[in-house]
Amino acid sequence: ALDKTKQARLDKLNSYNAKVSYEQADVTNFEAVEKLIKTTKKEYVAINGIIHSAGVSKDNFLLKKSLEEAQKVINPKILGAVNLDKATKAEKLDIFVVFSSIAGILGNYGQTDYAYANNFLDAFAAHRNHQKTTKTRFGNTLSINWPFWEEGGFSLSESDIAQGKEHIGIHPIATNIGLEYFEEFLCSGKSQTIALYGNEAKIKQYLQQKIVSEKVEKTQV
Repeated sequence: ALDKTKQARLDKLNSYNAKVSYEQADVTNFEAVEKLIKTTKKEYVAINGIIHSAGVSKDNFLLKKSLEEAQKVINPKILGAVNLDKATKAEKLDIFVVFSSIAGILGNYGQTDYAYANNFLDAFAAHRNHQKTTKTRFGNTLSINWPFWEEGGFSLSESDIAQGKEHIGIHPIATNIGLEYFEEFLCSGKSQTIALYGNEAKIKQYLQQKIVSEKVEKTQV
C-alpha cells in the first residue's frame, strides 16, 4: 500500500521534473496485469522496461507447510514474471529484470518454495533471452540473485543476520551498494548475476566447500 513515507518519496521524485505514478495490481492475475500495461501505455505512450521485484516469504519446514502457504510464496514470483512477460511480449523493451534471491542458488532452511520460485526466475531469464534471438521477445532479460537488503521489504532477526555473517560471511547489503551492483549488472549483458556482500574470503571458502559437497553428492547418486 502507498503509505505516507512512500507518498513523500513519490512527491520528491515528481519535484525533479519526473513523472512517477503508483498503481496497484495483482501480478498473479493476467487480466489485471494486461489492464495495467494498457493503462500505462495510454499515459506514457511507450514502455521501455520491466522490473519485477515482487516477493513473499513464509518460512516453514516443507512437512509443516500447506499448499496454500506455498502458493502465496510461489505465485507472485512465477506467475508475476510470466504474466508480465505475456502482457508485454510485443513491446520493444530495453530490459526485463526479475529480482531473484541467493536462496535460489544456495538454498535456505524453511524456504523450499521460495528457493524453487527464485530458481525458476533464473531459468526464465535465460529462456527469454533465447526468445530474443528468435525475435519473439525484445530487450535483455536479467535475473539478479540478491542477498538480504538492510532496507528491503523483508525482515530478518538479529540471530539470522549473525548466522549469515558467521557461517557464510554474507552481510546485509546497504542501499547505496545495492544500487551500484544494480547498475553494473544492467551493463553486464548477462542473463543471471549474483550479488554477494560481506567477508570476501569467507564467502569464497563457503562457496568452494558447497561446490565440492555437491560434486560428492552427485557422484554418490
